[in-house]
Amino acid sequence: MRSESLRGYGLLLLLCAAVLAGSGCSTNAPPYSAAQTPTPETVFVLPFDVVASAEYEGPTDFGSLLAEYVAGALQAKGVAAIAVPRGEPRPDARLVVSGKITTLDPGSWNLRFWIGFGAGRALVDAEAQLTAAGETEPRYEQSLRARSLTWQFQENILRRVCAKLARTLAKEIVSKL
Repeated sequence: MRSESLRGYGLLLLLCAAVLAGSGCSTNAPPYSAAQTPTPETVFVLPFDVVASAEYEGPTDFGSLLAEYVAGALQAKGVAAIAVPRGEPRPDARLVVSGKITTLDPGSWNLRFWIGFGAGRALVDAEAQLTAAGETEPRYEQSLRARSLTWQFQENILRRVCAKLARTLAKEIVSKL
């Protein structure tokens, strides 16, 4: 009896550790403040606007989260990048990434589980642009889509899809620098 209860506590501890390990959303991007003097090669990532027709309504600001993910993905590719928090003034910078999330659809967990084959997939559509100071046309402007079929729920699957979209966006931005 004692070994079974210890095993149960061990499994509960592992479950709690797994939940805590997967709940973070921060990146290695340093916090931005208007008092900083950035280097000329720093890329600033503004919070993405979220179109009102996006299907997700919840507590997470996915526009700010996507900006953090993009800054982190750019840093992983060796680019100095900083995510600007929502509400901070737009920085005077040489390079700025901005955009909007046009679709934020968590899909249907039930369809993913019971039917599969692409049914119920979650997807995120975004429009992004890279602008340089003093240039009239954006250096990069693209509509992107990312989707996922994992068996995660609402907010977790949307975080996963946003991270996937951010990696794709960072890869394309690095090619335009």
